[in-house]
Amino acid sequence: MFSTQVLDGFRGVCRNLDSLFTFEFAYGIGWNYDLAAEAIAAKSAMILAITLNLNKIIIESDNLLIKQLLSRSSNAIPWRIAPILNDCFNMLHMFEDIRFSHVLREGNAVADSLVSFASTTQDSNFWFSPPPSISPLLYADSFGTLFLRQ
Repeated sequence: MFSTQVLDGFRGVCRNLDSLFTFEFAYGIGWNYDLAAEAIAAKSAMILAITLNLNKIIIESDNLLIKQLLSRSSNAIPWRIAPILNDCFNMLHMFEDIRFSHVLREGNAVADSLVSFASTTQDSNFWFSPPPSISPLLYADSFGTLFLRQ
């Protein structure tokens, strides 16, 4: 299976223990491979959590391979993302509790909607209040609503 580079970005949504919005971020990362973008997103989320003194986190990814690699249930690390994952492994001790979870893209409409924004603008964005365009998605996500993709 060959992978091609695309103009890419990543996004993240931070929620509290009650699944309520805390903050979100989106970053453009230029031309990259999807797997690398997922690995960079996980690393960036970990760095952001450390910066904000969050020591109990769950990192969700719609990429099952990234979830398996980060939770060390697979050790066949693709060479292209090995340095990024090694950085992640070196940060693990900085968390009291860190978990990695696989979620379907359809199950996290908020983050899914932000990826196109990050890919298109290639800017770094950070919000402490949700943009109006995603408020309905946040509400639906908090109830576990699935949005089927077309």
